[in-house]
Amino acid sequence: MNKQFHSASWQTSDVAKIVEAMRDKPGALLPILHAVQDKIGYIPPESLPFFGGWFKPF
Repeated sequence: MNKQFHSASWQTSDVAKIVEAMRDKPGALLPILHAVQDKIGYIPPESLPFFGGWFKPF
């Protein structure tokens, strides 16, 4: 089944809650992306810039 998704179907707060809960874990990026996909059904392209500011630099 091919589903069409629209950016209006997700909220920045949905992504922020997931990132806040998981960002301090080692190797968190992929688990966070998986959690966002599980919650929303896809990774909204518009959400990608949000990830950069939420992680600690190495």
